[in-house]
Amino acid sequence: MLSDRDLQTRRETAETMLRDAGREALAACLSRDFTVEAKGHQDFVTAIDRRTEDRLRAALARAFPQDAVLGEEGGGAPGPVTWILDPIDGTANFLRGFPYWCLSAGLVADGDPVMGVIYDPCRDELFSAHRGGGATLNGARMRVAETGGIDRATFGLGFSFRTPAQQHAAVIGEILQMGGTYRMPGAGALTLAHLAAGRLDGFWEASIHPWDVAAGLAILAEAGGIATPYGRQSGWRAPAPLLALTPAMAQALAGGLPRDAVWSVPLQQLQSG
Repeated sequence: MLSDRDLQTRRETAETMLRDAGREALAACLSRDFTVEAKGHQDFVTAIDRRTEDRLRAALARAFPQDAVLGEEGGGAPGPVTWILDPIDGTANFLRGFPYWCLSAGLVADGDPVMGVIYDPCRDELFSAHRGGGATLNGARMRVAETGGIDRATFGLGFSFRTPAQQHAAVIGEILQMGGTYRMPGAGALTLAHLAAGRLDGFWEASIHPWDVAAGLAILAEAGGIATPYGRQSGWRAPAPLLALTPAMAQALAGGLPRDAVWSVPLQQLQSG
């Protein structure tokens, strides 16, 4: 069991290492001096992704050699205490110079996300939290939005070609039919951070990787948000669906969501959890 001081120390370390690595990644993004490879359909990796993860792994090995590390590029095996890293979340945006990408470091202990740091170098915004320690944006406390009506809500969406396009289109249709709107900015970790900061009212993706959510779920919980269970069944080894909401939006959806909606089952899981 990690103490509050253990979590605080890891949080402070993650804040420093993500800021430092993020500034270097931003310089590379602006210079456009990097190579790009395709890992799959609309799935890319750059030399900056790999270099950034190597840098983060080296910093963690020095500071916490007993902790396990799982990264998007370098892999790894989860342990009792595991860092889950996404060196560049939103690589497709990064390689096009579109300013919506981030660095993400989450800590999972005994299967639960207990600490998270997400850094957006383009806006110099640092989202940070640990269990019981509150969530902050550049050091200031943050909370989820209190939007009560679906017709005033904005949802963040993610999509992967691992899942049927029809399912994603159905969710968009449900949001619009209920009078809401949506954004699909292309970086799950940063979208969860914006949900925690009150800029969105919910997030949905049918299949999202652990490194895209570990930090964001820890931050969201401390900011007062709620989410469907994630990571326990797969042991943080495989992608899974995620629905994350503000409590106010979960209540609004419970009363306004059609019975046959794509979100009906995850909403029930969220409420029962």
